[in-house]
Amino acid sequence: MPGTQADVGIVVQGGLYNSLIRALQQFDLADAFGDSSIPILVLNVTYPLVPEQIADFFIGKQAVLVVEEGQPEYIEQEIATLLRRRDIQTPLHGKDFLPQAGEYSVEVIAAGLLEFVRHYLPGTATAPVEAWLAAARALVIGAVGLADRFGLSSGFVGLSIVALGTSLPELAAAVQAVRRKEDELLLGNLVGSNLLNSLLVGGLVGVVGQGVEVTSAVVHRGMIVMLLSVTVVTVLMVTRARLGRTAGVALAGAYVVSVIVLAQA
Repeated sequence: MPGTQADVGIVVQGGLYNSLIRALQQFDLADAFGDSSIPILVLNVTYPLVPEQIADFFIGKQAVLVVEEGQPEYIEQEIATLLRRRDIQTPLHGKDFLPQAGEYSVEVIAAGLLEFVRHYLPGTATAPVEAWLAAARALVIGAVGLADRFGLSSGFVGLSIVALGTSLPELAAAVQAVRRKEDELLLGNLVGSNLLNSLLVGGLVGVVGQGVEVTSAVVHRGMIVMLLSVTVVTVLMVTRARLGRTAGVALAGAYVVSVIVLAQA
């Protein structure tokens, strides 16, 4: 995928592409349609790598960042070997800017991009991203403190405050899609985000951690509310009902009521 900042590049696993684009949007280096100012090589198939494809992408660039989830960094190591054999001196970055392990959320990728941009794109404004990341960290820390102070369960804090904070990038992308009348992009984003959170994130939590046992009553109730909301939205989509202001206000109101009901738990 070409870009206007041709002197740098990003190599990314296919499954992390959407999160990468959202992170780049925070730097104003990409839009909601996936158009990136930085050239991106998307690896939908990570093995085997095609040496010629890798070499062509790296030649002439000031630096390239590899966005690869998991440990060890197999892709980064293989690329480093390919570059060495072909005597390509382009600096390669990956786990030196990004975490060694854990889920690569939009915030995590943005933090790694922040270091990359500081080094190789000094003209890019980073203050808004720094403020956003600081706010995200403060949100989590503050949410835990709020739960302790008012006796709220961590499940409720996760369902409300933390969920709201981590969903703000998705909200920004949705607003841009609506303004450009890209209805299919908006719906695809909503469905895809929920699939990713429910299946991929849930699966990674089970693989990376010791497993999660849902014991909180508020989380159980939250799951019931989620199933009901999915049913309502599915009916609207299947019947091709127009989601106008009235339906929008009703859905937003239902969310507020749901949070209040869950708070009672």
